[in-house]
Formats: sequence, C-alpha cells, structure tokens
Amino acid sequence: SFLEYLDDQEKEMSVQREKRVLLHQESSCSYCEVRKDEGGDSKCNGICDHFPDKKSAEEILKPDFSCPSRRSTLLSSTFNLVATIIGGGVLSLPLAFEKCGIGLATIMMIFSAVITDFSLYILCSCARRTGSQSYGEVARASFGDAMDLFISLLLFVFLMLVIVAFMVLVRGIWTPILLEIASFIFSPNEGNTTNNSSSINDVKMVNTYGDWFLLGIILVMTPFLLKKDLHALRYNCYVGFISITFLAFAIMYRAAERHLFSNSLSTTDETFTILWFTDNFADALYAFPIIALAFLCTYNIHQIQNTIIHPTRKRLRTVIHSSVTVCFVLMYVFGVAGYLYSGNNTKDNILLNFNVSDRLILFGRMGCGTNLMLNLAIVTLPCRDSMLAIWPQFIKLWTKKSNKYNQIHSNDDESCTDFDSTDLENNTNSLPDINDIAVYEGTPLITCDDRSEINDN
Repeated sequence: SFLEYLDDQEKEMSVQREKRVLLHQESSCSYCEVRKDEGGDSKCNGICDHFPDKKSAEEILKPDFSCPSRRSTLLSSTFNLVATIIGGGVLSLPLAFEKCGIGLATIMMIFSAVITDFSLYILCSCARRTGSQSYGEVARASFGDAMDLFISLLLFVFLMLVIVAFMVLVRGIWTPILLEIASFIFSPNEGNTTNNSSSINDVKMVNTYGDWFLLGIILVMTPFLLKKDLHALRYNCYVGFISITFLAFAIMYRAAERHLFSNSLSTTDETFTILWFTDNFADALYAFPIIALAFLCTYNIHQIQNTIIHPTRKRLRTVIHSSVTVCFVLMYVFGVAGYLYSGNNTKDNILLNFNVSDRLILFGRMGCGTNLMLNLAIVTLPCRDSMLAIWPQFIKLWTKKSNKYNQIHSNDDESCTDFDSTDLENNTNSLPDINDIAVYEGTPLITCDDRSEINDN
C-alpha cells in the first residue's frame, strides 16, 4: 500500500507540473521576470522563479502556488514565526547562562539556532515533495497512518501543556499589575503613598483574585483564539514582538546600570564573578534543554508555508533565516543581560529577581504579559487542529486495520476445503484398504473399527 501511495504521489506531481508549465507557456508570468525566446516571444517558457529547476517543478504545493488563500507577505510570515519562537521560555534563559556560563551557553544557543533553522527547512522540503500540509501529514507520508495519529497526539498533549504554562505566567504577571491599577483607581490617596506596591506584595490577594483575572483575560482573548490561520493573527505578532523587546531592553538597561554606573540597584551578591564555562556536567545538562526548547516552533512552520504568497524555496529560506536570526539576538540579550544583573542568584523566572516597585521593569512585565496573552492564540491554533484530527485519524486507522484483519481471515477460510456429508458418502468406496497403507514409525494406525466408524459417518 505504501508503494501504491508513492505511485499516486508521483502521478500527482507529474500532472501538476504539466499544468503549471502549460499555464506559463500560454500566458505571461506575473510572478517573475518574463523570459524572451530567440524569436522575441515574451511568453514564459515554463522555467522561472516558480520552479527554477526540475526538482522544484515536481513539487506538490497545497494550497497551489497562486491560490487566493495565500495572503501572508514575507514580513508577516517572518513575524508569525518569530512570535511562535519567542514565548515564556525566554524568561528562563538567564538561569541557563548562570548554570553553564556565558561561553558555553553561547555555543549551545548557536547550535540550537542552526539545528532549528535546518530542521524547519527540511520539514518544509518534505511537505513540498509529498503534498503535505501539516507536521502529521509529513509523518504519514514517511511512516504511515499510525505515525500521523501519534504525531497528532504528541502535539496535542505538548501544546496543551504549553497553554497551561502560558496561563500560569499570564496569571502571575497580570494579577499583581491589575490589582495595583485597581488600587490606584479606587483608592487614589493610598496609591500616592510611598508603599504603593502593597497590592503586588499581597500574596493572599493575588491568590484570591488571580483566577478571576485569568478568566477575564481568556474571555478577552476568545475572538483571537477562534482564528483559523496565522495570517489573521499577524497583528498579534507585531504587538507581541514590540512588547517583549521592551522587556529585553529594560533588563539590558538595568544590567548596564548595575555594572557601569552604580551598584545601588543591585539585589544580588556583589562579589560574584562572571562564569564563562562550567566544569559541572550536570549544570550543562540542565541548561541545554532550556536553550533548545526556547527555539521550538516546528508545529507552526507548515501553517506559515501554506499561507505565504509566492512560496518559492528562496522566499521560504528568507523567512526561516530571518526569524531564527532575530530570535537568536533577542534571546541572547535576555540571557546575558539577565545573568549579568542577577549573578549567582538568578531564578528560574528572571522577573522574580527584580523589585516589584521598579517602574521600568513594571512596564516590561506588562509587555511580557501582553506577548504571552497574544501568543496564546498562536499556540491554540495548532493545538486545536491536532485535537480535531485525532478522532478521524483513529477511525481511519482502526477501519484500515479491521479491513486488513477481515481480508486475511477471509482468505484463510477460502483456502480451507469444506466437505458435505453427501460428498463423503459418495467417496467412502475410494478410501484405501487398511492393508494397502504403508505404515511408518510414528504413523497412527487405522484399525478395522476405525474404518467401520468412518464408513458409518
């Protein structure tokens, strides 16, 4: 069945290539520079930026190259991928730098960025060669229907955990801020006192009202959670990127202020020395998953490829390279600046190392909270698609296995010979005489009584 699937894919690629070449030969190409033949013909000869070589010409793009559903530009596609990468994981990067040192963490980040860039392009190439539109379809084309179901289950469980983590961070960031804003609005006299961070420090109030604030945030985000593609969330990506960038520069400013201007704002050990390379393998092993998972974005790369305008390989590489580079720079700033500010007391969430009364970081918190809120929709989209695909894939796989099982057993039944009683009665005379049977060692003997019983039956 797998070979038949490959044959069908090959036929579909051939048909699509012929259609595309014919289309380019019959009309001027509006997506690339028109080639001119020797006779001055301005018709496109079928080999252009759509498919500059035979390899590209045999690709299966779904949706089609010029499909109206492709609406994302290079800029929006790049920011979609950047928003997918930049999430709550950046808040733990300073801890990774504190564990393994700046030098080793830099090497790990470069390695993770290169591997992420390469894996994204490989996934897109596999999708283009097989006509796949999702991560699960690529897995099905490679390993069968069972792998498609497994990938859908894996993505659903993983992304659900990511959504839960985002909600925890959103609740922890926004609840104190909203309590402070409410305290300022309803009690302006108290808000002007020196101890105006009482609402932020009141853990009991945060725990009491946190769930209600989280519910309100989810209700506000509901219209975004119902979007069907990443193109509809492009403005979320723009705002989220600007918001998280503000926090990165706020942390960088505080780190520079501590080391270059004064030590008065330091909340950490003044005697700490910068670690470049750790000699503790356990710390390096602890830090690497934090850095590697910070670049995770494979679950949305197919959505980006499915919506980008003129999805040539060159444009796709531009999106991937640009996104990974921007994310690398931004996350590196997070890691280095957070570590230089906090030193040996770096916590798993860098925001916990800052004083709650720091107004600059407060605006940075709001930016980070905004980014996480908007990223909820970006993570919910592939999670919902995976969830909706699980049951149909399970039914398809179960039906396929059942049909195969029934076919095997029906073949076994057909291979067995059924004798009617009349057939046996008509052939009793053809039974050999007991004296004509050659008896070998270990062969069961048929006695006269057995012969009589056979005849009677």
